Amino acid sequence: MLRQARDFLFALAGLDAGFDQLHVGQIIATMYLSDFICFPVSGIMIDRLGRKYSLVSSLSLISLGCLLLAFTSGSKVLIFLFASMAGAGSGVGAGIGAPDQPLSVRFPRSR
Repeated sequence: MLRQARDFLFALAGLDAGFDQLHVGQIIATMYLSDFICFPVSGIMIDRLGRKYSLVSSLSLISLGCLLLAFTSGSKVLIFLFASMAGAGSGVGAGIGAPDQPLSVRFPRSR
């Protein structure tokens, strides 16, 4: 739910700051680029530290990026910075819903 809300919040913040549609699209693209870059970090974090640590860090980064958005006062640089922070938070939590059992346990061979 928070992942979808960040798209809406940052699009509204961009429009409020005076961005046109192209720049609002660049804000969303910045979020998804940092989301994509942090996918491997998510896998490493889940493997080494566990899902709880990944979940807490993901929710913290997304929430912090969305909360700090209220204090940008129309600064275009800060909007892009907080958009990349929220995107990184989404990327860090990418593998939370993935099953943790090996395929041989989930799909046993029938003989």
